[in-house]
Amino acid sequence: MHSKTQCVIQIVDSSDPSSRSSAETEEFAHFKRDIYQKVLKIIFKSLRHRSHGGDAHCCADGIS
Repeated sequence: MHSKTQCVIQIVDSSDPSSRSSAETEEFAHFKRDIYQKVLKIIFKSLRHRSHGGDAHCCADGIS
């Protein structure tokens, strides 16, 4: 039996968002976007080769 584990990462802003100017809010949004893009780049890096050249998967019945 396989158990599914889901990992959720959320960047939390420790300051009070209502006390920020719109420029500061936008800056924090850009910061979060940059972090998420860097993390996704690392995650998807392992799939790059397979997405271009393909990869056979062997099923339980032994057929690829």
